[in-house]
Amino acid sequence: MKLIMIAVSLPILALTACSSKTDENEKNFTLAIQQHLDKTLPSLCIPFASSFELQIPNYDEKKYQAFESAGLISSVDIEKDNPYWVNAYGSTAPIPKFKFKRFTLTSEGKKYYQETDIKARPQFVAVQAPTKAGSLCYGKVAVDKVVKWTAPVQNGDAQVVRVTYLYTVNDLTDWAKKPEIQETSHKIKDMLDGAGKEELIQELMLTNVGWEATETH
Repeated sequence: MKLIMIAVSLPILALTACSSKTDENEKNFTLAIQQHLDKTLPSLCIPFASSFELQIPNYDEKKYQAFESAGLISSVDIEKDNPYWVNAYGSTAPIPKFKFKRFTLTSEGKKYYQETDIKARPQFVAVQAPTKAGSLCYGKVAVDKVVKWTAPVQNGDAQVVRVTYLYTVNDLTDWAKKPEIQETSHKIKDMLDGAGKEELIQELMLTNVGWEATETH
């Protein structure tokens, strides 16, 4: 009799173990949020110009030294004529020079650099704004854990839930871990400090193929 009961119960266990993509569970919500992150935020980056010049001493030297000590940029001292200098008639006085540092990405820095058409002022602004700009990328955001979700509500023709989750940062570069980099780049520090702690909210909508993220966060 026991053998018969076991044999009958196996198909039932198989049915209850099956999970649908439309179910409300942590696995489906994690997948939907991660797909959304992969699409909208494939990499964590900070705006960064591939080369730029800054006048001495009118810049925060500590900021650039941090990136230079990390091996991402290198600098050389240069001088330029004062473009606003006007000689008096017959004057033999030399045109005064301006001192600059010219920064360029190293071969190491280029590994993390992605160039785009300039749309926003980069973090390190050249005296003459470049036509190209880009970013230094340091990691990838991923879902760490789904904390909770609301009961589904009807929104038009769709059911919507609000999912609260924690994030983590994968593929973190060594240079982004450096305290001196985080001290001068608060965006990186805030992102790393919030990993595993800061709760984020994402709305998900039920479709015929499963849960998908809406545009509302």
